[in-house]
Amino acid sequence: AQGISRLFVLDADKDICRGIREWMEGTGVKVDYATDAEQALHRIGDAHAAGNGYQAIILDWKLKGADGLEAVRQIRDEIGDDVPVISLSAYDWSEVEMEAREAGINAFMPKPFFVSSLRKAIERIRKGNGQEKEEDAPQNEGLDELSLEGRSFLVAEDNELNAEILFEILKMSGARCELAVNGQRAVKKFQRSKPGRYDMILMDIQMPVMDGYEATRQIRACGHPEAATIPIVAMTANAFAEDVQAALNAGMNAHVSKPVDILVMANTLRGLLGQEERAPDVTS
Repeated sequence: AQGISRLFVLDADKDICRGIREWMEGTGVKVDYATDAEQALHRIGDAHAAGNGYQAIILDWKLKGADGLEAVRQIRDEIGDDVPVISLSAYDWSEVEMEAREAGINAFMPKPFFVSSLRKAIERIRKGNGQEKEEDAPQNEGLDELSLEGRSFLVAEDNELNAEILFEILKMSGARCELAVNGQRAVKKFQRSKPGRYDMILMDIQMPVMDGYEATRQIRACGHPEAATIPIVAMTANAFAEDVQAALNAGMNAHVSKPVDILVMANTLRGLLGQEERAPDVTS
C-alpha cells in the first residue's frame, strides 16, 4: 500500500490484528502486531534501532489499561516524527482530534479496517504533509450513494470477524442482516422464509457442514417461490477465473473476492439491486 512494506498494528483485540494481517496478504506488506502498548513500544523501538523500522503504525484509540494518547507520545519519543501513525477506532474522534494530532496522530480511520482506506489515509498524509482534514476522508466510501434502507440480507459466513465486518458494511446503508454459520443453515433459513423476507444472499464458499456451492444448488432447487430469482453473491479468498466460473455454475449471480473491499461490494450490490453503478477506483 503506497510504498509501505512493513506495518505495525497495536490493538487490544487480537482478532482485529490478525484480521488486518490477513487483509494485507497479497499486497506485499508484512504486518506485525501487539495487543498491549508496552510490547508494541519495545518492538517498534527495536526495529527502528536496528534500521528496519516500520513505515506506518496503526493503533486503536481505546487501549485496555492504557491511554492511546500516551502510547502515541511514547512511540514518537522512540522513533521521531517521520513514520505515519494512524488511529483506527469505532469511536467518534472529533472531540479529541486536536489533542491527538498534537500527540503525533497523522490520520484517522474508522473501523472496520479496509485496505483501500489505508491507501487513502497514506495518500492524504503525504499530499497534505500530515495536515489533512477528516472531512476529506469519507468513512463510508462506496456506500454514500447506495441506499439499502428496508433491504434484508441473509449472510452465510462461518468466520465471526468476517461476518461482523459484513454486517457493519450493510448496516451503514440501512440494511437488515441475518447470519447463517454454514451452508446447511442458510438453506434452511431460506426454505422457511416467507417470500420477500430476503432481498439477497451473501454466500461464503468455504464453510463447515455444507459449502457455499452446494448450499446455492440446494437453494436454487428448492420449492421456495423465490428460489430461482433471489440474487446470491459468492464470497471467497480465491479470485481465479475457474473459481468465478464455479460460482456461476452453482447458480450464483456474482463473485466478490476476500478480503471484501467496500467499494467493490457496493458496486456489486448496486448492480444486482438495480441501482446505478459507480466505477471502482480500487482493485479487489
